Amino acid sequence: MTLRWMHLLLLAGSLLTLSGCQACGRKKCCQPVPPPPCGGGPLPPRIGTAGPPPVSLTAPPAQPTFPGAAPPPPGAFPPSPPPNSANYYGVPPQSPAPAAPSDVRLTPPETAGPAVTENRVSPSPSPSPLLPVGIPQFYQVQPRLAGGLKPDGEGLDWLRANGYQTVLHVRAFDEDDSAEQREVERRGMKFISMISDRVPTQVQMEAFNRLLQDSAAQPLFVYDRDGMLAGGLWYQYFRQVLGLSEDEARTRATRLGWK
Repeated sequence: MTLRWMHLLLLAGSLLTLSGCQACGRKKCCQPVPPPPCGGGPLPPRIGTAGPPPVSLTAPPAQPTFPGAAPPPPGAFPPSPPPNSANYYGVPPQSPAPAAPSDVRLTPPETAGPAVTENRVSPSPSPSPLLPVGIPQFYQVQPRLAGGLKPDGEGLDWLRANGYQTVLHVRAFDEDDSAEQREVERRGMKFISMISDRVPTQVQMEAFNRLLQDSAAQPLFVYDRDGMLAGGLWYQYFRQVLGLSEDEARTRATRLGWK
């Protein structure tokens, strides 16, 4: 019995399907939305439920027209930018974001302080032409040669302070100058003792001239006890070495104590 009802249901379904396919081509359906055509295909657009169609963003903006106005020439307006572009026609460019405040502060340069003077040890000064204290009849013969009478302790200190290297003592044969030698050498200067007559001999004059021309012994200071022995040697030096006249040589030797 059950098997018979199943055969009847299958036969009824087949008849309904055949009648629908035959009526599809003969008459219109009265329903608002027609069923899909046989064999498939695209669905017709639906109207009234989804709103107006989307507007394309790529269309150029409509330009207003006025009576008698000439159309704009080609290329007067830039083309529409492509989609997803940031530079759209008619949209003002975005101003750059303000820079974040910086913590760096500019300060004016520091003013230089007072100049610091550097203490330097000056070299031994050159012989001074001024008359020193403690040297009677002092006379500056040349920049590195000077003469006078016997200096005392203060005079020897002045010679050392002014850079003199050698002290030449012109003495008589029987005169002892060992104490003077110790005072000179104690101050770091070289001491030379030379014997001369009142009227110097040629050998004595040549020895005196050689000592005065020795650059290793300069600056050189020459002295005697009263100016007579060294004065005669100076006179011959002015005449023979410097080539001075007799009067000028005598005048300069007199300044050194010669009479």
